[in-house]
Amino acid sequence: RRAINAIKLLSPKEARIFTLFCNCLWEIHPNDTRSEKILLKHFDTLGGFSEDLLNTLKDLGLVHDGVVLLEKGELYDIHFFDKKHQLFSKEQSFELKIIRLSIIGSEIYNVVLAEKNEEYYQFILQYLNKNLLLKE
Repeated sequence: RRAINAIKLLSPKEARIFTLFCNCLWEIHPNDTRSEKILLKHFDTLGGFSEDLLNTLKDLGLVHDGVVLLEKGELYDIHFFDKKHQLFSKEQSFELKIIRLSIIGSEIYNVVLAEKNEEYYQFILQYLNKNLLLKE
């Protein structure tokens, strides 16, 4: 019921922003725990999202900031739609800044017809390779 009420309250513009956000979500499986849908952040860019757009989603209670700590030597499964990868921090622990879906955001995500944002995917792959976090 919460998700239905939240969807009713979204303006068309807010719904478009959330759908675009869903097109950029990765699924991560940290330490064999439940999977989470996340947007991987970078210091220079937010995957095509301005801070204003993310703040809109935060104000709506759909997302919030977070961090995934990649422990040295541990493998982390990460998927982008049909693409599967593993993250690995060889030298030291690494804090990966993320935006994660809230409980309501996760419920709404299940009814969104998300489509893979290939440009964002390629950008994040470059970022992960540059920081030696992507295990080949």
